[in-house]
Amino acid sequence: MNQYANINLPYELTTGELDVMRLVCKGHTPEEVAKIRGVNKGTIASQKTRAMRKLGVTTITDAIPLIDGIEENPRYCAICLMALGKMDD
Repeated sequence: MNQYANINLPYELTTGELDVMRLVCKGHTPEEVAKIRGVNKGTIASQKTRAMRKLGVTTITDAIPLIDGIEENPRYCAICLMALGKMDD
């Protein structure tokens, strides 16, 4: 289990929701995201729907600057990378 699974991410996103949105905002299809994350497409659809609701957006185009902002914000970038397993402690 990821030790960062319960950290407080912006917009109250879970690490799974953030990871799905990062990939979708970079242009990956739900099928590709499911394959990358090793889960079924239904899980990806649910996480994407919840994330978009939390972000207060209805389109991926509207989500892109918010997700980019999370990744670029020095306050969150290291936390997000650790939460997503992309950085050592």
